[in-house]
Amino acid sequence: MKNKNILVSLIALSISVVIIIISYFYYQTNIPITIFTSKNSTAEKYADKHFLDKYIVGESQLDKYNKNIEEFSYNVNDDTISITGYNGISSKLIIPKTINGLKVTAIEESLFKESIETIVISNNINNIKFEENQNIKIECFSGNYCNELKNSKNLDVKILSDSEYIDFNNSNVPFEYNLKNKEIELVNYTGKDDVIIVPNKINGYPVTKISFDSFSAKAIYIPNSVKNIGFEFLSKYLTRNFYIICFVTILALIIFILSTINLKNDSLEKKSKNIIIYIISYVYILLVAYFSLTIKNIFTGYQTYILQVIISSLIYIFLTLLLKCANNKSEKFEQKLKENNFITKALQIIDNNEFKDKAEIRGLIQYSDPVSTDLSSNIEKEILELLSKIDKENIGDIKKLIKKRNTIIKQNK
Repeated sequence: MKNKNILVSLIALSISVVIIIISYFYYQTNIPITIFTSKNSTAEKYADKHFLDKYIVGESQLDKYNKNIEEFSYNVNDDTISITGYNGISSKLIIPKTINGLKVTAIEESLFKESIETIVISNNINNIKFEENQNIKIECFSGNYCNELKNSKNLDVKILSDSEYIDFNNSNVPFEYNLKNKEIELVNYTGKDDVIIVPNKINGYPVTKISFDSFSAKAIYIPNSVKNIGFEFLSKYLTRNFYIICFVTILALIIFILSTINLKNDSLEKKSKNIIIYIISYVYILLVAYFSLTIKNIFTGYQTYILQVIISSLIYIFLTLLLKCANNKSEKFEQKLKENNFITKALQIIDNNEFKDKAEIRGLIQYSDPVSTDLSSNIEKEILELLSKIDKENIGDIKKLIKKRNTIIKQNK
């Protein structure tokens, strides 16, 4: 039964180590997100810290990535839309071409308020209603209505060059957000695209923090306005790595429990012999706890953690088995000594007889070297024969032979 328990424990330990090794190599993959951003931005530092792929957008291309989202109130008339209001703080508004798939063709006078200084319109717009003496600048691409506005003496109109890039698709807000202290925090991504563009501003307020989960994204553009990237951004990757660490720690605990169960013995003498193994066991589990508590970056640190647990587990198992084998050999050797020990046999003979100088002879035998050798075997047989027929005449011979035996054993050591 004892051998069976040891075999089961060894199999369990082996399986645990194999699983740890497999998990280490399986989870070597990088987080599959590419961060698009500009040089020296918060997003670039974040990507470097978490070993994410990154793409630095050149200054000449920033206009194509930078996005300002504006939310308008509007009316729907005959499958077209007229803009009726705006609740943001932007002084320059880009009027979208479409909202929810419908063309934006008109702008009501209720849109305009003191904060709005400039509007940029697309060629879809064919009607703008102004209040009298409205001081508004208009930017547009050359076209019938744009030229008509340009020819009006009462309006300040700028004709845009065809090479200029204007994002008229700026009314869709695929985010849930919080507005606090005139700053925007994006808390949830509601879109379906796997390429996400984080806007610079929403309704004129800068986007300074992102806290949405990026797990479904393949690429994300993060502008310079973002100064804080929240824990939630990589939360699912964090959760995965946390589970890995828990899994590996549990396996290490199983190794510890199985090893200590194997050492369980009712004999106090055997427990004392295994004290070094007990000490190593507790050092091992404390090391694993230390490794798990000192992970600086859980997104990548879990790999080092697994490697540390693998190495410490292998060393622990090796030392435990080595010491266990040494103890087993020591027990067998001691048992053999008990069964064939010259000292034990001699003391039994002495205790069963009464003679002069018994105490002295017993002391000489009891404190003699307990380990016999081939060279001392003949002398030991002679001593045992003399002890079996001891009398006052051979006591001196016995004393001399005992001293001679001890000298031979000492010299051979």
